[in-house]
Amino acid sequence: MNTRQWRLVRLLNRGEHFSARMLAEECKVSIRTIQRDMTVLEANGYPIYSEPGVAGGYRMLPHRNMPPLVLTNEETIVLFILLEWVGQIPDFPFGTIRQEVAERYANELPKMTEQQIVKW
Repeated sequence: MNTRQWRLVRLLNRGEHFSARMLAEECKVSIRTIQRDMTVLEANGYPIYSEPGVAGGYRMLPHRNMPPLVLTNEETIVLFILLEWVGQIPDFPFGTIRQEVAERYANELPKMTEQQIVKW
């Protein structure tokens, strides 16, 4: 995803309704570009609701699961280290969830990345 598409995600995450024209003006692109961007976002798992017509527009559906993150190797290592570091904080309010996320995350790591994390 490109910078503009990330910006669209942030705008839609506000919970507001945006027309394609509003988004196009905000991003300084054409309405057609916004429509293509919305197709990309939907393909990447973002639950975007669109309503056609003059009063239509786009919004992000509430109560959703987040799509998978696409991280570089370095970002992956940093995220895992942060998850482990937070686990050392006594009385961390999301301790159980943090543990589950860390375990799921660790199970998905490529072998090379796992070996790099072990070195830290």
